[in-house]
Amino acid sequence: MAIKKSRLGNLKLFSVFTIFLGLVVSVIALVRFKIYPSKAQLRTVVSISPSKIKPSDGYKLTVNVDGKPYNGNLDYDLTLCNLDLTGCTNISGQWKDSQNQDYLVVNGIVNIPVNQNFPEKYYLVRFKPRNYGSDFYSNFDILTVDSKNTFPQVAYSPTSISLPTRGSYVVYQSKDPYFGTTIGYTRMDVETDDCDLGEGLKGTALRITKTRNAIYWVAGQPLQIRFCIREESLANGNILTAIGDYVYSNLEGGKSTPIENSSELSQITGDYSISGLSIDKSLQGLLGGYFLDRVEKSIFYKDADMKMHYALLPLNRKIPQNLSTIPITIIEQAYGHPFHAGNDDKGIDIWHMDALQATNTSSSQVKIRYIETGYDQRLTRSRWAVTEDWDWNINGLITRIEQWSHTNIPRCWTPSYSCTSGTKTALSEMIESYIPDNNALTFRLRRSSTSQMCSSYIHIPNGESYDFFVTRSNGQPYSGFIELETDTGSRSIWFDKERRPMYVSAGRVKITPNSYGNLADFRIKWRVRPYLTNSTTNSLYTIGDSRIGNLKPNTSISPFSNFILFEMGNPPGGATYTAPCK
Repeated sequence: MAIKKSRLGNLKLFSVFTIFLGLVVSVIALVRFKIYPSKAQLRTVVSISPSKIKPSDGYKLTVNVDGKPYNGNLDYDLTLCNLDLTGCTNISGQWKDSQNQDYLVVNGIVNIPVNQNFPEKYYLVRFKPRNYGSDFYSNFDILTVDSKNTFPQVAYSPTSISLPTRGSYVVYQSKDPYFGTTIGYTRMDVETDDCDLGEGLKGTALRITKTRNAIYWVAGQPLQIRFCIREESLANGNILTAIGDYVYSNLEGGKSTPIENSSELSQITGDYSISGLSIDKSLQGLLGGYFLDRVEKSIFYKDADMKMHYALLPLNRKIPQNLSTIPITIIEQAYGHPFHAGNDDKGIDIWHMDALQATNTSSSQVKIRYIETGYDQRLTRSRWAVTEDWDWNINGLITRIEQWSHTNIPRCWTPSYSCTSGTKTALSEMIESYIPDNNALTFRLRRSSTSQMCSSYIHIPNGESYDFFVTRSNGQPYSGFIELETDTGSRSIWFDKERRPMYVSAGRVKITPNSYGNLADFRIKWRVRPYLTNSTTNSLYTIGDSRIGNLKPNTSISPFSNFILFEMGNPPGGATYTAPCK
């Protein structure tokens, strides 16, 4: 968006600023936004609280210089913008009130009084001690003045969405968003172990993998993500929100290459030619893994009054009443800085959230629409702008994802709604889901050269392939990792000859000599159950890879399946039965 230049003179701007002094970013949740000069460690550190106020509210500025509370006057450097991010202007000078009197910081604090009728704007500001050099400028902090409530009044039903159960998963059919043709598959796992971001931040990871670049998450990029979420406590309830993420990409020759062309893919030994999924037969093992070549961690820093930034569901996960195709505003506007503190080339992230009727009301309870725009440090250009719809079912799983990209969408929800007018970039619909239960899988094997299913005994010649099948108690396929148990009580995740965990796709995988190696003339009696996904289960790498760490235990509560006696070649004592399959 081209930012219009303000027609206000410096005197008028000065008056606006002095009336303002310390506005926090406006509407809806705001994350603590600080931009730190990268050239040197900050001498001056400031903080504005609260970060969002109404025109008649006051606020507090805290100032420390060289780690100690500051006493004295301040100079300021301010970017001032309308709430639609137009009319942005930069001004600087000595910080004074509306009577042209210096503001005085005492013991590191100055309180700006109420009832000053601050103009409704964004105030992005940094300070330094009066008459000090520019190297004493502080971090930027942002104050928003907005008369609208962060949480508008909404009538909620007594029904609430459950928190996602750890160990659950969803497999999506990813489609061309305009033509509806299948172009790949996306998988979302709710990992069983904590997503640990450091700094005391822990949550639950939503791990998103895919079969090819062209589809969600981030269509066109060789990226996977572990998206960390948790509930935060607010004065008016709890809110489920994202707190950070780990983003993974593969590097070939020092640069990223498409997921479907990665060398890691060639190391997956499972053969998915028998998979029930219609395309990407050679790529489905990618759904069980994420790349370790490059990892980028982000913490979504938030102000104390902006914990609702990156909110995923309404307060207390309640479902609004009277849902329709007309959006109901849940969060008017929230603000945050979703990247590492310490970068001065990052800007604020604006978050808006609506609720609508689910696309398929028989499988989902509510559609939540997230509208996000990222602006650069001086609020002069949009760095990204996205609208994303997630349909949620009652169990806390996301059943449908649709996405639009825009060049810029400041407050696209008002006065006329235009938040879905951009380019459609993703459409993913659930085709399989699983919530951990205490039901056993049904386990079957067959020789790849035959069609006969074996549920208690199978004998195959040395060097021959066999097909592995598992279904759940409701007859639906199970996709994911497998824990096996022998009749002697030995347990392990199921892995190939290189000790890479085997991924089962849509309940099936073909096991060839490429998977089991030179094993011959043996017997084993085994049964299986789900090995629920955690951060260390990865189909692309060997178990215990130093970049992942030791394999974490299975947390499944399911009993094991039926036993199958498996014999290959000429086991000790010869074949147990004459018939090769029972």
